[in-house]
Amino acid sequence: MQTQAMPVYTKKRKTYQQQQQQQQQQPLLRPQQRDPPFDPLKPSVSTEETELFDRIKKYIGNKPSHDEFLKIIHLYTLHILDADQLIQHVEPFLDQELLDAFKHVLGYESKEKTIEKPGYSAVKPDLNHCEAVEESPSYRIVPKEWQNQPCSGRDQLCWEVLNDEYVSHPRWASEDSGFTASKKNPYEEAMHRCEEERYDFDLNIEANLNIIALLEPIAQRIEAMTDEEKDTFQLKPGLGGQTVSIYERIIKKIYDRETALEILDLIYSRPAAVVPVLLKRLKQKDEEWKRIQREWNKQWREQDSKNFYKSLDYQGNTFKSNDRKSLSVKAMMAEVEQHKQFKFEPSDCTVIKDMVRLVLFYLRRQNGFTKRDKRKIRSFLCTFIPSFFQFDQDLLTREQFAYFTEDEEEEPSEEEQTDEEHQEELPMPNDDEIIDKTSQQVDVQTQIIKLTCPRCDVKDNSSDGHFLCNIHVYCFFRLFQILYERLHKLKLLSDENPRRLQKKLNQTAVELDLYSNRYEDIDLSKGCYHALLEHIEKFLDNEIDQATFEENARYIFGIDAYITFTIDKVLHFFIKQIQTIVLDKKSNEILRPRSEGVHNESSEDDVYNIIFDKHTRKTTIQLLDKQKLEHDKAYNKYISNYLTWERDTGDVQDVKTPFLKR
Repeated sequence: MQTQAMPVYTKKRKTYQQQQQQQQQQPLLRPQQRDPPFDPLKPSVSTEETELFDRIKKYIGNKPSHDEFLKIIHLYTLHILDADQLIQHVEPFLDQELLDAFKHVLGYESKEKTIEKPGYSAVKPDLNHCEAVEESPSYRIVPKEWQNQPCSGRDQLCWEVLNDEYVSHPRWASEDSGFTASKKNPYEEAMHRCEEERYDFDLNIEANLNIIALLEPIAQRIEAMTDEEKDTFQLKPGLGGQTVSIYERIIKKIYDRETALEILDLIYSRPAAVVPVLLKRLKQKDEEWKRIQREWNKQWREQDSKNFYKSLDYQGNTFKSNDRKSLSVKAMMAEVEQHKQFKFEPSDCTVIKDMVRLVLFYLRRQNGFTKRDKRKIRSFLCTFIPSFFQFDQDLLTREQFAYFTEDEEEEPSEEEQTDEEHQEELPMPNDDEIIDKTSQQVDVQTQIIKLTCPRCDVKDNSSDGHFLCNIHVYCFFRLFQILYERLHKLKLLSDENPRRLQKKLNQTAVELDLYSNRYEDIDLSKGCYHALLEHIEKFLDNEIDQATFEENARYIFGIDAYITFTIDKVLHFFIKQIQTIVLDKKSNEILRPRSEGVHNESSEDDVYNIIFDKHTRKTTIQLLDKQKLEHDKAYNKYISNYLTWERDTGDVQDVKTPFLKR
């Protein structure tokens, strides 16, 4: 096969020049016809262009660099790059001969670049000394000489609308300070650490594969070389890629510092001796890192599954520590002195029933109470709560509490019998006595109102029931309110979204073993609220520990489950408060029907008023003002003395005539 001595593009250049001369000599009798439309199935590619691109592919020598070259050509065909930008981007891939041939095929004519004298750039001003804006002190006014700086990326609209006069400068920090992220809880920080470790592995593995792709074509070229060619063969920085930082970082990570610097020096000067050894080492590291990544993926997945719901709960940690302090008697006294009154609406009898069931469930498993105290506490719950809140007492039937009381039906021990004989039996009020007591409090309150406000017409058939009590009974109602509101809130959340967690499993996650089965034993068929009550009973019965209970509660109710983390502490304080009431003489005097109790004038303790509206079922807890009570006592004494005709109080002679003298 004969070959032409002259390059192919020389002949085409002569033919092109002859056609141009003929066109200039011939007159233009008709408009020049346009080129036929491009047909992708039959592209019109000349032999010269095909040979040129084959030569370019052989010269580049590795696939990643050749793909980058083709991407640049593709951007030019999409009219994203112009001819000047195309030549500027392909110049690093080609030598001078191939670049000239490429410019000829492209029909590119080089233009001399005009070098513009750079404009004067003003020194960046110190914002601390700039004038502040009166309306917003966090902004500073830029000096006139630094405004409207040259910017090649702006068009006419940008010059019209963008701000060049003011710059943001926060008052609390300098401009050099970075952005401060929000504070994270420990579980969210653990998830961030897992993600950083996972990202570090992915980054190193991808960078290592990139270096292997760069070195494999070079290693193949070295194998095809003779010994003389290997001795003279050298590489330029970059190894045919776009940057040197990637392979330098990986080599420094694989070897120690001195060895890495030596390899980086020899890979340019003696690549024939270094590249095969380095390529083998990189492939070994690739297998090692991928194996370690597969092992760590199991731990990362386990940590993410364990910390996911905890990371969303931003109140659980602080709530547990603060709630223990707020449940003490001292804290509740300080609370009512600050707020003066609390209001809640115990309208859901089902929640009250669940409360009593949990209290008795917890009481049955406590060894710190005697059987006698347990019977008194149970009797108080089953009689006082239905009577005060005026709902059907049959709701708390014997069948519901037979399970809780079966171990208390035994005969008391000798010590308990002796204690009962020598200790005064404090009678527990029945339903009628409590209703009479409430009615008596209403009558007394009505009388006080009539005496203090004689012009007011107070009706005796008021729907409000007033119950005056001491600190122990107040703490009982306050703990009752806390326990009721927490359970009622979760019940409302469960009723609002009954299909909260009934979601279909992601089959892809199941196939890849990414689905966590740690919550499969949670039964949500009866609703989230009932599932939570079951786990509370398991927690109180020591079937599950504190950490497992919190995880299950978070899975059921998400970030709203934190209010149940101290349910055992609330029940314990609630039972202790009932025990204090049934064993305290003053508290029993208050509960005793038709007794003066808290109305004793010599009492110096705080008086609390519990108001219950039977129509709206709203309950109000108030701390009565001592000064007002003292004023009522003085007024009552005045009325008593006024109605007494046996003796006079005060000096009658000092009374002056209520008329003016003429």
